[in-house]
Amino acid sequence: MKVSDFIIEYLREFTNHIFLLPGGNSMHLVDSVGKSGIPYTVCLHEQACAFAAIGYAEYSGKLGVCITTSGPGALNALTGCAAAYTEGVPVLFISGQTPTNFLRDTRLMGVQGINTFNIVWRMTKRSFLLGGRITEDILEKMILAALTPRQGSVWVDIPLNVQAMEI
Repeated sequence: MKVSDFIIEYLREFTNHIFLLPGGNSMHLVDSVGKSGIPYTVCLHEQACAFAAIGYAEYSGKLGVCITTSGPGALNALTGCAAAYTEGVPVLFISGQTPTNFLRDTRLMGVQGINTFNIVWRMTKRSFLLGGRITEDILEKMILAALTPRQGSVWVDIPLNVQAMEI
C-alpha cells in the first residue's frame, strides 16, 4: 500500500468529503482520493479549496480536508489556513512537496518547491513535514490536534517520493 493510499483511507473515519486542486507534487494523493470512493470536489483555486473545507467542517461537524500541491499552490491556501486557526475550525491541510532529495535550505527547492513548514507553523495548531516514515501515530496526533478544543487548522507537507513509498 502506498503512503498516499494509507493517509486517505485513514481520513475516511474523520471526513466524508475532500476538497482539492491537483498538481504535480500532489499526484499520488490525488490518485488515492480518486480510488478511495470518498466524495471530493476539485476546486479552481487553492484558496477556494481551503474555504470550502472550512465551510464543510462548520456545516458537518467533521474534519475539513484541503489538498494542494507544493509551492505557490500551498501558499494560495494560507488565508484559509489562518482563518481556520483563528476561528477554531478543524481543517487538515495536506500539501504535496518536491521530492526529499530537493529539500534543502536554499531559495529553490526543486520544481515549485517552497519551505511550506516554516511558513505555516505559526498559523496551525500543529504542522509536520513527512520526511520518509509515516505512522498512524503521526496522523492521529495531527487529527487529534485539529479536533480537540480549541479546534483549528493543522498542516502536513508530504514530499512526492514519500507519497509513493510502500508501507
